[in-house]
Amino acid sequence: MRSDDLDRSRTEHWTRPTRKPDRADPTLKGEKSISATNPTGTHQGGQLDSGPSTPLPDKKLLLFILDRLQKFLLSQFQHFKVIHVYREANRVADKLAKEGCSCPFDFVILDCPNSKELCNILCSNASGLYTLSRNATTLSGLKQHLETRSSRKLYQYLLGEEILKIPLPRTGEVLLCLILFPIGILADMPLRFRKDGTFKILQVADMHYANGKNTTCENVFPSQEPHCSDLNTTAFLERTILAENPDLIVFTGDNIYGFDCPNPKKSLSDAFAPAIASNIPWAVVMGNHDDESSLSREDVMKYTVTLKNTLSKFNPENADYIEGFGNYNLEVGGAEGSKFENKSVLNLYFLDSGNLADCCADRDFPSPGPSEQEYMADAEALKLRVAAPALTFLHIPPPEFNSSMLSKKVGVQQEGVSSPFVNSGLFTSLAGAKDVKALIVGHDHINDYCAELFGLQLCYGGGFGYHAYGQAGWARRARVVVVNLDKTENGWGPVQSIKTRKRLDDANFTAIDDQLLWDLEYA
Repeated sequence: MRSDDLDRSRTEHWTRPTRKPDRADPTLKGEKSISATNPTGTHQGGQLDSGPSTPLPDKKLLLFILDRLQKFLLSQFQHFKVIHVYREANRVADKLAKEGCSCPFDFVILDCPNSKELCNILCSNASGLYTLSRNATTLSGLKQHLETRSSRKLYQYLLGEEILKIPLPRTGEVLLCLILFPIGILADMPLRFRKDGTFKILQVADMHYANGKNTTCENVFPSQEPHCSDLNTTAFLERTILAENPDLIVFTGDNIYGFDCPNPKKSLSDAFAPAIASNIPWAVVMGNHDDESSLSREDVMKYTVTLKNTLSKFNPENADYIEGFGNYNLEVGGAEGSKFENKSVLNLYFLDSGNLADCCADRDFPSPGPSEQEYMADAEALKLRVAAPALTFLHIPPPEFNSSMLSKKVGVQQEGVSSPFVNSGLFTSLAGAKDVKALIVGHDHINDYCAELFGLQLCYGGGFGYHAYGQAGWARRARVVVVNLDKTENGWGPVQSIKTRKRLDDANFTAIDDQLLWDLEYA
């Protein structure tokens, strides 16, 4: 099944499967008829050949389906269990979901398999070949343990007469799917604060992923070298995602180490694999090493934005003046049910700081140039600048990270700040915009401090990856940013505070350096 945004007010058309009511079906007696003009139940091209149908409002559609499931389907079986199933583990749901992305209709109900491939998958499910789905625990799907006689009736009711050709399992186990999702990719789905008024971001800086288990680790103890590889980076990312359960994962550049990537697309996919598998939205900016393979900087970003669950964007629409790739912003809506539910209460800016080839012959590090700053100014103007607080992510720090006027420093500086020799004015632009509360970067792996300069927090993530240079005995780390809404008498209000801490990849998975970056009352 496919549904457009269920909160939209326009009407969609739904057609009852074209079959005569089963006389043993008690719920169909006295029920209002939703007619279809195909009494023979024939199908052409795998699609239902139907005439006019009775419209149902979108807002009532989901309730209608669930009500029918409850009143009829579940009442037919003496024993059943309903659990969520991960879509990829439910092969029928996965197949229909993929087809739905290219379907021209807003809502589709199939009363029989619409392809031979789908019919084969159903046969395999019925024969118990895909029992892995019983261990899945999340996302869309419905699995029920049913008695064999009821299973045949259920198949007939949901999928039409043709489904009776499929053999039924001896155990009486049958797999059903209920798929409801918006048209388009995940990038069109808004980020939103949780019901507890929080939004959590996990920053992953400098993975330097290369070639998996064949990649050596840098700056670890000699005893660790024989069994250390990119897989340690992957394990750390999986561990951190599981422990923190963030709402957004942000990769702040040097995600792969291009020189050591014979197949950069595979390296990118492997590097982001834990984020993809988590089904948590994630976003990317590039660093100075991501395009040092056979892919250009443009191609790296073009490939990245095609990966599952990413909110990354190649560049904003109608912004051809921007020189880099991966300059965009994301909006985070208020908590569901609050007056800010449909408003952006937190803005996230992502900027491309370029690579060495973008700059000069003396190998100065680049920086977001005038075009990126112009984009930032345009984006802020559209949001009336101080309408909501913002965070900005990029890879290479501006020179102000080395200012002698930094205050409230939490964390360590163990190497020099590798910033551009020429100051592009990025910091001045961000500080003058007033809405940006923190500038968060990577690049210098053994710096992990946050410090304030003229009201703007400057934060390093600290090195994450094991193929990146580091310091033996100084644990790889990730930064966690937690944004909290203001609790008012009328529910959740705007952003109240922005806090941060770091997670270490040590034996105790230590959390360190709790720090308040910004507070509405203090500001």
